[in-house]
Amino acid sequence: MTAAIVTVGFAAAFAVATVLFSDLAKETQEGFVQSLSAQHANRVQKDIEAALYTARGMSYAEQSILTSGAPDRTAMARVVETTLAANPGYVGAGIGIDSDVAGNDTDHVGSPYNDDKGRLVPYFFHDDGAVAWESLVMGGDSGSELWYDLPKNTRREVVTDPYLYPVGGVDVLMTTAAVPFYDGKNAAVGVTTIDMALSDIQDRLSQIAVFDTGNVSLVTATGLWVSNPDSGLLAQPIADGELLNLVRRLEPGTPVTATIANPETGDAHFVAITPVNFGASDTVWGVVVSAPVPEMLADANDLIALLIVIAVVAVIIVVAAIAVVGTSISNALRRLADSMRRLSQGDTDFESQGIDRKDEIGLMAGALEVFRENAIEKQRLEEREAEQHRQAEEDRRALLSNLAQDFETRVKSVVGEINGAVSSVHRQTSDMAQVASDTRGQTENAATTIEEATAGVTAMSSASEELSSSIQEISARIQEAANIASEAVGEAQSTDKTVRSLSDNTARIGEVVKLITDIAEQTNLLALNATIEAARAGESGKGFAVVANEVKALANQTAKATEEIEASINAVQSETNLTVSAIGRIGTIIGRISEVSTGIASAIEEQGAATHQIADHIGRLSSSMHEINVTIRTVDKASEETENSAASVAQTIDDLEGQSRALSTQMDEFVSRIRSS
Repeated sequence: MTAAIVTVGFAAAFAVATVLFSDLAKETQEGFVQSLSAQHANRVQKDIEAALYTARGMSYAEQSILTSGAPDRTAMARVVETTLAANPGYVGAGIGIDSDVAGNDTDHVGSPYNDDKGRLVPYFFHDDGAVAWESLVMGGDSGSELWYDLPKNTRREVVTDPYLYPVGGVDVLMTTAAVPFYDGKNAAVGVTTIDMALSDIQDRLSQIAVFDTGNVSLVTATGLWVSNPDSGLLAQPIADGELLNLVRRLEPGTPVTATIANPETGDAHFVAITPVNFGASDTVWGVVVSAPVPEMLADANDLIALLIVIAVVAVIIVVAAIAVVGTSISNALRRLADSMRRLSQGDTDFESQGIDRKDEIGLMAGALEVFRENAIEKQRLEEREAEQHRQAEEDRRALLSNLAQDFETRVKSVVGEINGAVSSVHRQTSDMAQVASDTRGQTENAATTIEEATAGVTAMSSASEELSSSIQEISARIQEAANIASEAVGEAQSTDKTVRSLSDNTARIGEVVKLITDIAEQTNLLALNATIEAARAGESGKGFAVVANEVKALANQTAKATEEIEASINAVQSETNLTVSAIGRIGTIIGRISEVSTGIASAIEEQGAATHQIADHIGRLSSSMHEINVTIRTVDKASEETENSAASVAQTIDDLEGQSRALSTQMDEFVSRIRSS
């Protein structure tokens, strides 16, 4: 039995130690995976921020040129060109500015580094050892909203999500670092960019082996692969739902760890993701280290297996030793157990054995003898204590009976007095509540009547105020009409003068037309004479005859046109005379309207003054009615509070009466318990 207990205890201790060791090994390996993720995250951050720092340096230079007072577009473009030439590791670099910044775009059409509209948007790239440039395409589906509009509008640095771009006929995974710059008014007017290939990061991370089959990859917080051992997944969305959920939890400075199932094999993988953020941008990427859990714990499991073998051998040796020693001890323990059993049953008539032994069993036998002697003494003391307790109980019962009788008499007297006082107060509070209720009803009726009167007065006041306002508005409109009529008289007189002047001018135009008619007739006569002379000249005068005929035709057309003009002028003169007459009559009528409007305005002003006095009297009456209403409401509120107080006092009296009855009941129960004790 002892050997079995020792074996079980040893096995339990070893199992606990094994679990603790396994947990420690798992924590150690998980810490290693997390540190590996953090290490490569730091390396990736340095790589991307190098491009971001370069773009930032260019933006400082562009801003300095732009705010120098004499901005030079060529100098701004060459800053980017020389920067790319000094950094052959970058794929390209660019600058883009808003339209009409650093000069008007129309002045730079056809100039180097500007597009066909004159906007400065050059993109520089390596070309056979040299740096070439082309104009960037802005707007539409060009993607400029990500690397141009976003950093400029948010005034923050931006690192774009990875994208594939053909370089030398090969698709290269790239990202763009963009930094805005500002004009002298601190307005964001442009962006500098660096295009960086991610192939070096892909090669470095994809070659890292974690344990046997684990790997390191790079993702964006938006769920795209930046680096993966399977190059076909680059710039593609993450298909593993569990991993995608972890990636979407990425926040700067907060690593993410979890154990998830491999979507292909179903094996458990421990995943550690360290967030990577770049400069002052909001972009967050994550370095993902994935390790199969069995591979992480392989060394620990081998060590545990070895320890199990060692533990089994140790248990066998210990059990054999216990079997030898246990036999000699078990006999003595059985004798001690028999003595303890008799002692536990109250039997003290035995002799303790083994007291003379020098080992632990001898100590136990000595202790057992002490227990036996104490038990004998305890029996003697218990008998004496029982007699004393019986006598004390009789004395206590007599004393409690006397106390209960005296307590019952006094409490009943006090309860009777309380009940009498309660009944008296209850009657008084009922009377007070009735008086308060009657008062409240009367004040509510008065308040209702006053409110109705106040409402009527208020309505009268509002109506009088509206009437006064309407009279004032009518007065203003009539005054305005009088002014307009006066202006109309002036305009009619002015128009009359203008029309009369038009009539005079028309007459003068008629004279001019008559003069043109005379000239046309003379021209026609001269053309006729020229025709006659040309006929006399024979063949030599034919050309002159043709010209004479054309002049004659023009003279006839002129005469006909002047006749039409003369007819139109006569019609205009006739209409003008009618207009002069009508305008005169209109002026007379408007003058009469102005006089009538002035009289009406005077009468309206007198009516407005009377209405204003009525409104003042009604306003004072409304104020007095309001004060009376407030006073009545105060009386009503006081009556209500009195009624509530009376009700509260009545409730308190009822509670006191109930407590008095409860006190009497509890007193009876208390006295009964005392007497029964």
